[in-house]
Amino acid sequence: MKNYLPPGVIAIIVSGFLSCKKDANAGITGNWHLVSDSTYTSGIGPNGKPGGSTYIGLAADSYDFMANGHLVAHVAGNIDSATYTVQAGDKLEINYSIVHEFDGSILKGANTGFDLSVQSSHKAVLTSNVLTPGGRFSRILVLAK
Repeated sequence: MKNYLPPGVIAIIVSGFLSCKKDANAGITGNWHLVSDSTYTSGIGPNGKPGGSTYIGLAADSYDFMANGHLVAHVAGNIDSATYTVQAGDKLEINYSIVHEFDGSILKGANTGFDLSVQSSHKAVLTSNVLTPGGRFSRILVLAK
């Protein structure tokens, strides 16, 4: 005896597979608490001294990665807005419209690329290493849900 599936059932199964679309941002999408934001510089020029700092996130500090590619960051009482894209190879590109640096300076149109490591549904680490004419600048953001 042969078992046949009615054409309607086959159509439903096929349309189910075709309608599933992987969300490239699924691993980072959502509201994340800022655990820490660490920076390091190798020093600028031949006389520049290496240095760095670590900001420990406060209860109100967060990064909200929205499914539409928008990012709103609340850090140290400041609000930054940006857009983001997740690219092949676990790369995260953030394009800030305004960046409030801890020293009070404001940059417009800043673009930062990060290596993205979503270690679980509750922890993500963003790492950026940039080599400039003035030396190396590194930044590590640790986020938790």
